[in-house]
Amino acid sequence: MLGLLAEESLLIRNLILNYQGLNKLISFMKKTKNRTGLAIGLWAMSIFCGGSIVVYDEMLKEAISFLTELVLKEDDVFLLNNATLALSDFSKRNDELMFQCSIESGCLKKIVSLLRFERNN
Repeated sequence: MLGLLAEESLLIRNLILNYQGLNKLISFMKKTKNRTGLAIGLWAMSIFCGGSIVVYDEMLKEAISFLTELVLKEDDVFLLNNATLALSDFSKRNDELMFQCSIESGCLKKIVSLLRFERNN
């Protein structure tokens, strides 16, 4: 629901972020075992950090850290797709920070291996 609200208005998006909405979403996603809840949370993260809003590096750093950890441990293609799309959206906000966090975590190696994966039909 917060993702939908944030998508409709920059004012609402900023309000959600100012009240630690991104941090609370990350906290929820770290605890959930529900695949659908996690996928919706990943989508909402992209919405929160997209567009022309001020997202502070500390907020991005926590979000990127969560996403890179998810990429490293997750095998579900749907969730990996959503996580890498969110990382892509975040890179539009701060390329340098995103790449630094991704390289430090080792997640770029997994992303490259996924891009090279060939499915045998």
